[in-house]
Amino acid sequence: MKAPATQRAQPLKQDWRISFGFWTELDALYHAYPPPSKPRCPALPHDSASEWRKRLIPDDIERFLSNPAAAACLRTVSSNIDDDAATGFTNFIISGGSCTGKSTFAGILRKTLVGLTADLPCRFATLNASGIAEKSLPSKLEDTVKRLDASKAGAPSYLTIEHFESVSPSVQQHFFVPLLAEANSKRVFVILLVRPDANKLAEQIKAQAMKIHLHALSANFVRIKLLLVCQQESKSCTKSSSSNILSVKRTCSR
Repeated sequence: MKAPATQRAQPLKQDWRISFGFWTELDALYHAYPPPSKPRCPALPHDSASEWRKRLIPDDIERFLSNPAAAACLRTVSSNIDDDAATGFTNFIISGGSCTGKSTFAGILRKTLVGLTADLPCRFATLNASGIAEKSLPSKLEDTVKRLDASKAGAPSYLTIEHFESVSPSVQQHFFVPLLAEANSKRVFVILLVRPDANKLAEQIKAQAMKIHLHALSANFVRIKLLLVCQQESKSCTKSSSSNILSVKRTCSR
């Protein structure tokens, strides 16, 4: 059976039972995507968090959840690099609220970049800006850019910076903007993860990057994906359970 994220959620046709009040839309979803009647018992290590992560977190754009901007970004990246490998690389800004898949998409982007430079793969490093004191951040960034210097290599390097929204406007403007220019001259590019959007980023940074904004998923889409996971993993999910999961999602998104 296909992994749940590879299955496309088909739009539900209006059912007469909904029209006449016999069903709710939630009833129709459970009819269209019924959970197994005999769910299996949990078993380790198959049901450990790490194993579920391997099976269910998408690692390619076909399995990524309903974000056309993300797919368009990868098509553009592939086209630009195929046209000119010397100048086709760029910086990226991936924005979105909590639980919109920024880290997951960054992983898919990384996999795409590695695939496009198969002979001499890109090198990568990651920093979490929210976990570094503001006074220490400039030196950390400088050291990482120096270590990733790809000016003499065949393929560029990428620095992923998580929670870039925690970097103050002053540090962005007076330190990061000139560092970005220096890094790009050494074929070191950045992937910035920010939430909830890129509005507070310095204009010079936005002007030098491809911007991808990820949107939260609709309640019905989340329910369908949840039911597809239940089908694949032979798990049950009651209607009240799915509603509880959705309430957690809404809290997380806020």
